[in-house]
Amino acid sequence: CRVLGYSVVTHVNGAAVRNLAHLVELLRDAKGEFLVIDLAGRSPPLVFRREETLKATDEILSDEGIRKQCSDDLEKIWHARK
Repeated sequence: CRVLGYSVVTHVNGAAVRNLAHLVELLRDAKGEFLVIDLAGRSPPLVFRREETLKATDEILSDEGIRKQCSDDLEKIWHARK
């Protein structure tokens, strides 16, 4: 198993990621069954069932002792509507 370390996310579901705020928008707006995440210099992509990922978020945050899912500025983007 290769440790991912600090890999750069290049694409989400085929859309090129421009910056961190755009990544949050792509994840927020994803509609399909899967999230396909491409990382720079890594093949094949990471593939997650989108709904399972959303459901697991609170458990992961709790298990890892993380108080917030993201910073306040990114949280505003996550909760914004198109």
